[in-house]
Amino acid sequence: EELSISQPAVSAHIRAVETGLGVALFDRVSRRMVVTEVGRAVRERADRVISLYEELPGVVAEARQRVAGELVVAASSTPGTYRLPTLLRKFERRYPEVVPLPRIGSSGEVIEWLLAWQAPLGIVGEIALPEEIEAHQFRSDQLRLVASRRDPLVVESQRRRLTGEDLRQRPLFVREPGSSTRAVVERLFGDQLSRFARLIVIPSTEAIKQSAAAGLGWAVLSTWACDWEEKAGVLTPIPDRRWRRSRRFYVVKRRDRELTGPGAQLWKMLVGDRGERGGKGEGTDPSSF
Repeated sequence: EELSISQPAVSAHIRAVETGLGVALFDRVSRRMVVTEVGRAVRERADRVISLYEELPGVVAEARQRVAGELVVAASSTPGTYRLPTLLRKFERRYPEVVPLPRIGSSGEVIEWLLAWQAPLGIVGEIALPEEIEAHQFRSDQLRLVASRRDPLVVESQRRRLTGEDLRQRPLFVREPGSSTRAVVERLFGDQLSRFARLIVIPSTEAIKQSAAAGLGWAVLSTWACDWEEKAGVLTPIPDRRWRRSRRFYVVKRRDRELTGPGAQLWKMLVGDRGERGGKGEGTDPSSF
């Protein structure tokens, strides 16, 4: 449907490629098609060819001493929602011929897109990174346990340290596995995570924030996400510092991908010559975004 090609036509194309290569790219199992190991290798190279083709306008512009063309920037939901728009707007002002195309998902999805050559660079939180990915520290936020200011336990938390019994009285809204927020929440609470009345998984920071603000439960949210709500007196952090943790974000790309055109300029702006996983370089200070 995405390519506006019928199923029989797709099957014919696949058979033609398999015939030309002399190998099966899919195994037909119980009316299902399962990609083979060779098929995965072919797809990776095909994705790479497509990405190189899509970069051609930027390469041509670069050869003419211009920075122009489309630029896909992948980002996990927190930086993608609360920092990336401002960053891309400033980049667009510096290079008005560039067309930024943000792509937002979980940190895990961003890494998948990079590995599949679907985006040249991205911004992710603290998750385990495969060897193929190069990472440089970008910015940091703080994750905190927050609740509606009207919640009676919020008042109690000002007077005393909350206990496991208090946690049993409230559900906790959490992000889905693959999210760096979820990974930090699991490290933050450890065994105590099971003490909450229940865990409610919602793959949207905004939906989690609104649920907590409505008094439906508690949540662990970024300081970036709650700034306006806290100033308005809608949400408030639980003062117990056991349930707060700083988190780093990283600018990432494939190690074997040479960035060109707009991608190279954005990488230079954010990273400069900083070493991997941190270290201050000569690029634009990311805190300015």
